[in-house]
Amino acid sequence: MDLPKDEFLNYYTQPPYNTIKESYFGFRPFFEQVALKYPDSVGVEIGVYEGYNTLGICRFCNPKKVYLVDPYSVYEEVIENIMSAYTQEYWDCIYECAKKRLNSFPAEFMRMTSTEGSKVVPDDLDYVYIDGDHRVESVVKDIESWYPKVKDGGLFGGHDILEPEVKQGLVMWLTTNKKYNNFNYKWNDWWIIK
Repeated sequence: MDLPKDEFLNYYTQPPYNTIKESYFGFRPFFEQVALKYPDSVGVEIGVYEGYNTLGICRFCNPKKVYLVDPYSVYEEVIENIMSAYTQEYWDCIYECAKKRLNSFPAEFMRMTSTEGSKVVPDDLDYVYIDGDHRVESVVKDIESWYPKVKDGGLFGGHDILEPEVKQGLVMWLTTNKKYNNFNYKWNDWWIIK
């Protein structure tokens, strides 16, 4: 289906859910695991941007609460990607739009860095989903900061495993911590059962 963004959003967030739900879980298979394993989940999404993935989480996983960690700020370092070109005014606008988009759901915005968020969000989470800064060192830092926050048996994962730097950071952490036995991936999502 090729719809303009606003029409897609309206279609994506309204009944009937069946085919839309299946499409969402096909695109984000991590959350199919969340929906099956943890109804009424409490989890974290790191890297929220416009909040479209969070809509899927709220519609199809029925969380009790989802913490949304994203600084919505200009990158301090110049990096060679489109995000480095965004102004603070742009990020402020994206943040306000995301808040408005998700205001009727059990979502709590935490406008801070991933590391800062890991110190504030409570422990024993059902899941953590990382889709933030994709640089190798940032991926490793996010994993190290958030893995301890997930309860035993919980799901820990993220998006963009097909991105070379994400994959490299993840492989570095998996190798160092010997977590291969619990590692899964499908399409562009990856996860570990803790």
